[in-house]
Amino acid sequence: MTSHSSNDVEIWILGTGTAALASALFLLKYNSIKPFNIHLLDSHSSVDQVLHYPGNSGTGYDQFAGCLPVPIGAPLRDLLSSIPSSQNSRISIFEEINNRQKQRYPVNHNQRTCFVIKKNDSLEQISTDHLNLSIRQRLKLLFFMLKSEDSLGRSQIREHFSEKFFKSIFWAVWSAQFCFQPWHSATEFKNSLKQYLHEFQGLSILNCLDITGYYQHECIFLPIYHYLRSLGVDYLFNAKVKEISFAIVGHDLKPQRLSFSHREHIVTRNIGPNDCLIAALGSTVSGSQKGTNSQPPQWNSIWSNDNLDDNWSLWLELGNKDRTFGDPYNFCARQSESMLESFTITTEDTVLFQDFEAITRQKSQAGTYISLQESSWKLVLCVPLQPVFADQPRNVRVPMLHCSGSELLTEICRHLGLTHESARHRTITIPRVMPRMSAAYLTRQSSDRPCTKPKATSNIGLIGQFVDLPPYTAVDLSYGIRTAEAAVSQLLDSAISDPERKVFFGT
Repeated sequence: MTSHSSNDVEIWILGTGTAALASALFLLKYNSIKPFNIHLLDSHSSVDQVLHYPGNSGTGYDQFAGCLPVPIGAPLRDLLSSIPSSQNSRISIFEEINNRQKQRYPVNHNQRTCFVIKKNDSLEQISTDHLNLSIRQRLKLLFFMLKSEDSLGRSQIREHFSEKFFKSIFWAVWSAQFCFQPWHSATEFKNSLKQYLHEFQGLSILNCLDITGYYQHECIFLPIYHYLRSLGVDYLFNAKVKEISFAIVGHDLKPQRLSFSHREHIVTRNIGPNDCLIAALGSTVSGSQKGTNSQPPQWNSIWSNDNLDDNWSLWLELGNKDRTFGDPYNFCARQSESMLESFTITTEDTVLFQDFEAITRQKSQAGTYISLQESSWKLVLCVPLQPVFADQPRNVRVPMLHCSGSELLTEICRHLGLTHESARHRTITIPRVMPRMSAAYLTRQSSDRPCTKPKATSNIGLIGQFVDLPPYTAVDLSYGIRTAEAAVSQLLDSAISDPERKVFFGT
């Protein structure tokens, strides 16, 4: 598609998530598309439904995927730095976040996260000053990183390394930080190494879980959403895509018509020659189920594909029309390989929390990871500096999936040798199972993930963690932002800006 006047271009962004919001921002930044010509279709009833409810101190907090404090990456940092704060237009959202952190507690952002591993019935605090690999293992890792994506193909990580590698301290730290498993994609593992191995010595929860202060969604999604609404972007809730009609125009597959339901009415829009669709594909949080302190998550419903959200339904709709849109079934139907369970412990007993802190033998301003390698559940505990939530007060041999929050806490305390029975009665543990949380890491063929602008198509772009954008890795929060920037640039022939340049969006 060639460049056109911003007045005669209508853009339809389908699906929810930060990547969808970023697409709208890039349309405004690169192409000066009029805000009222940018339409975001979201099936949720309101912005409150989009956001995850984090719980409270009375019923227990629920830090969504709290065990995955992955790096936010430069693109998301730059995006937040380019949006003025709604409280003070002279500073950016990112500056506002940093100021809020400084008010909470003085933090040395250069301090590293403390990593503790339990092996052979003893807890060991480990250093990330070096890789903790033998010379032979380092060479093996180096040769692995030099392999091409074609040569790695659909292989798993464990096909390239010995069992000894997966018992190494390096693997314990890397898999805890990025949630890799031996059966995950060798290609994704290689991409993560190439992008983040040079930062191994400085791994820090402050660059990950806590970078936004408090809870990620309230500091990332909400400010961008409110900013777009303030500019006049057309954000439609209760809007569910029903069908996208295509036709062959020249040699390309081009969208002709979009049908969606909106507030119980069917709406049909013709896609003009200058108009574009941008679709957010797949979701890692789809099908998530929450348990309680006394009950496990409703795990029997997790194996059904009926709980796929609209981002998956959209991809299935596209994938069934043409193979150039990738294969969503490769990622959405392998829950046994992509499932992950997290839990959030809320305690009124300071002694229990102090015991967790004491395990590290030192208080780290960058938080603590505790890896219980001998646990059959492969437990990893993340102990961030408190508080985590904005309203936070100051002060078993069965599958993990079948356990209540209380049973999870019992197992953790057993592994750590903690025996405070009274503390458990003043503690609430909320488990959450996420059947597709690591779906983006699953083995794949090169054709399983579509490009941001699929070959032999026009006027349609694809975004999100399941879109192919080499050589970047999908492990960080910026991957979706990168795909949004690439899709907008390719669709409208706009130049991608220098990622280091900070430019404020106009108000």
